[in-house]
Amino acid sequence: MDKSFNISINLLPKQEAEVLARQRRFKRLQLYGTIIIAILFFLVSVTFGLAIIQNTRLKQAESGLDQAKNELEQFKSKEASLLVLKDRVKEISRVKSEPSKSSLMFAMISELLYPSISLSIINVDKNSNANLVLTSANIEDLDNFLNDLLDKQKNESLVSSVTVDNFSRGKDGTYRVALKLKGG
Repeated sequence: MDKSFNISINLLPKQEAEVLARQRRFKRLQLYGTIIIAILFFLVSVTFGLAIIQNTRLKQAESGLDQAKNELEQFKSKEASLLVLKDRVKEISRVKSEPSKSSLMFAMISELLYPSISLSIINVDKNSNANLVLTSANIEDLDNFLNDLLDKQKNESLVSSVTVDNFSRGKDGTYRVALKLKGG
């Protein structure tokens, strides 16, 4: 037979078209699946990357928090010291602004004391009671000093009573007097 005259008859044209259509659908499905898997891989990689970044930031934040806690502990001890100092300053201001009776008593005695009278010993307690030991050659100044101590206007109502504990005269003519003053 002649080679140029070959006729081929396809008896299954419908099935071949169906097979080709199935193959095209399978290749499309493979392409879409590969794209979806690539996208999922990308998303998983980004998620892990973000998790690692957040983990490092979290560790840095925790170390910063620990450092801040340590600084805060240091400030707490300083705060306690500061509160104690503040209370002491308030107390000093209160004492300074409100003179005590004992300091008023001491100032009053110093003010009433005559130049001819020597004050050997003075003890003033917190209740404004005072013990005095005086020496003087002038008996009149001693008498005037005692009268001034008993005068309510001159003693500013700080002395309620005066007790002579000891009174003596030495060979040299000086008088020694021990007094007890009771605060008023």
